[in-house]
Amino acid sequence: MLVLASMLLAVRGHAMSINNLKTKIHTAASHKLHAPPSGSFHVEIPARLTTAVAHCDSRSFPILPSSNPLERVTKAIARAHTPDYIAKLKSTVGGLTSDTYIAPNSYLSLLSTTSAWINCVDYALTSEGPSFALCRPPGHHATKGAAMGFCLVNFAAVTALEARGLLADREGVAVLDIDVHFGNGSADILKNVEGMKFASVHQAGIYPGTGDGPSEGFNILKLPVPAACDPSVWLKAVSAA
Repeated sequence: MLVLASMLLAVRGHAMSINNLKTKIHTAASHKLHAPPSGSFHVEIPARLTTAVAHCDSRSFPILPSSNPLERVTKAIARAHTPDYIAKLKSTVGGLTSDTYIAPNSYLSLLSTTSAWINCVDYALTSEGPSFALCRPPGHHATKGAAMGFCLVNFAAVTALEARGLLADREGVAVLDIDVHFGNGSADILKNVEGMKFASVHQAGIYPGTGDGPSEGFNILKLPVPAACDPSVWLKAVSAA
């Protein structure tokens, strides 16, 4: 089984030696095209990623640019999102929701970021070692047809569906979401998809407000944990996933 840990890590889920292999960092320089209007305040800004990439570079991690044909990337996005929503991403400038903005060239940035995530799956499936998609904006709150929580494209779900297509019936795909917030968008997209499992370990009682209810479908597992819980509680939830 291929396991995608959201946010961002992709590893091979069965026998593969990764000893002495340094994690490969996949990123997209065009993320800078996705930025809030000059003079406005928003926490989801390019500096978040440029700082992280610079730190990885200083530690000599291999940093690889995104590289996939445009047709492959657009088809991957179309598996997870509705045609109407994709059209909106291409045509909207400004605020899609109260907390999520889109800039004039955000869609170009989203294409490159999706490509970087897909690269991680390719590396995992060819046993080239662990990969980390160090990208922005985030994605796990974006549903099939709506943006929210800074998220425009659900990269985890897009990538999981891409991996499922590559694996066909040979193996399943699991997504483990370890962000503090419930990955409601990933759950919306992956719910009841054959060969797919989604588990979210998140803080109880916070945004987006749907992480404390019962698990959904046959393949969605919600695992809320208390704020500031002992690490053993969190690890137990991860093990249950």
